[in-house]
Parts: sequence; structure tokens; C-alpha cells
Amino acid sequence: MKSNNTYRTAPDYTLGCILALASVAGAIMNIGAFLFYRRNRTRNHVNREYFRRLFSIITANDVVVCLSVFPVIDAAFSKDRQGFLFTQQWFCRGWFVVWHTVWQIS
Repeated sequence: MKSNNTYRTAPDYTLGCILALASVAGAIMNIGAFLFYRRNRTRNHVNREYFRRLFSIITANDVVVCLSVFPVIDAAFSKDRQGFLFTQQWFCRGWFVVWHTVWQIS
């Protein structure tokens, strides 16, 4: 039987790889979508600015969501499951606020 301080790393590394691939792909695609909506000119002059701003805000928020997963990826690849960033108390508090704010906005 293993002690409480040891654990299998394969599931952590698998989760870290999946999160890293999804986050990088999501960030790249959402940045592309953000640039598309910022440059896009619509024929409907009445609602043009409203929808450009709305879709730009949505895609910018999605970029922040994708980037805010990187501390979790760092923790998944670390030996102690904390990573470099989660050992700092100020970072944990800030990340908690950012994560729950962007999650609610989404």
C-alpha cells in the first residue's frame, strides 16, 4: 500500500497535456476570432457597433479563460501538485478572483 505522500503521476501528466493542448488551441483560435470581429464590417448599420463590441468582448473573455488554465497545467506537471505559482498566497487569491470572474462572465 502506498503512503499518503506518493501518488501516480501518469493521470496528472495526461490531464496536463490535454489542458495544455486545449488551452493553446483555444487561445490561438479565440485571438483569431477577436481579430476577425474587430476588423469585420457588416452591412447592417444599425447594430454594427453593438455586435462588434459584443463578440469582441466574448472572444477576449475566452482568451482570458484559456490563459488562466496555465497555472493548473503547471501544477499538473509539478512533483508536489502545487506548481510554481500556487505556492504564492497572493497568486492563489488573485487567480481565484480571475477564474471565478471570467467563469461567471462566460
